[in-house]
Amino acid sequence: MNGRQKNEIDAIVRSTLRTTGSRRATATPPSSRRHPWSVAGFACGTDEIISTPATANRYVPALTAKTPLAWDVPVIAQVVGANATARTLVSGGKATLDLPGCGAVVVHAGQSGYYRTLYAPKQFAAIKAGFASLAPIDQLGIMDDVSALGMAGLQAASDYLDLAQATPADAAPQVWGGIADAFAALDRYDDGDPARQSALRGFAIARLTPVFDRI
Repeated sequence: MNGRQKNEIDAIVRSTLRTTGSRRATATPPSSRRHPWSVAGFACGTDEIISTPATANRYVPALTAKTPLAWDVPVIAQVVGANATARTLVSGGKATLDLPGCGAVVVHAGQSGYYRTLYAPKQFAAIKAGFASLAPIDQLGIMDDVSALGMAGLQAASDYLDLAQATPADAAPQVWGGIADAFAALDRYDDGDPARQSALRGFAIARLTPVFDRI
């Protein structure tokens, strides 16, 4: 997706949030009320151990009380393509993970925790590049996180479409079902704006056609 398309999609979502008023306060699904794990970066050492510093913050709908709270959050992470995982407990809002291997890191591997992961741009780019090789459960979880964080204004909303573009045609049906639902939702947001709706439909058709061709 080029820069112009990303700006268009971000504009669509921003305008939707404006027209729905306190949408984030009134329409945020329960699954979005999770603790975000913010990945600041990772670095590979000479012994091919990845060190991943991160912070945990409270994530609540807008216009609600944000009294500072603290949680101990158990986290599982994995290098893309590796079998081994690493575990840690985020206590006091910060933690560091050391993982065997060197490459993109999936925080929340297996999607068994109750938190969202917000990757820094460089780390998100690495996840996107290796997205086709992720387990379906992690593809679903990452796309769900990106969608919720985009709607909350914490991440570029168009990042979701970047992942849709990186999803292979032979991905799990559940993954493509979620993508199709997201396309349908964005299409409804653009009712009354034929130009934007046409641009989005063109993108959606281009992504879904190879999937339907496999049926």
